Amino acid sequence: MSASQIMIMAFTINFKCALVFVVAIPLLFVGVIFIMLVSIPLFKKVQAALDRVTGLTRENLTGVRVIRAFCREEESVNEFEISNTALTKLNEFVGRISALLNPFIYVLINIATVILIAKAGVQVNLGAMQ
Repeated sequence: MSASQIMIMAFTINFKCALVFVVAIPLLFVGVIFIMLVSIPLFKKVQAALDRVTGLTRENLTGVRVIRAFCREEESVNEFEISNTALTKLNEFVGRISALLNPFIYVLINIATVILIAKAGVQVNLGAMQ
């Protein structure tokens, strides 16, 4: 069954309980879109930082004789460490934001389920639903 068919069946069975879906689904959509809009540009920054670290590594490997000849080993190592640390911090930050997606979805679905069960329980107690 498609989502539209499920919504039609929910409204056919019980209009008041189906309203929980009408609220929960747009909230899920907005939450997912928000997290995606925040994380996608950050992933592009991570890619740029990774390109920088990869470029430094390539430069160090191809120019190892020149680096040794001019005694620039320490400078090269420091430059790599700075770039690598920046990449690590950015990756951790983006990972934390992306990690919010699953808990957000599960919390919202669980809240909707609790509200749905509570509404249905009240209607069953009143005899409006069997």
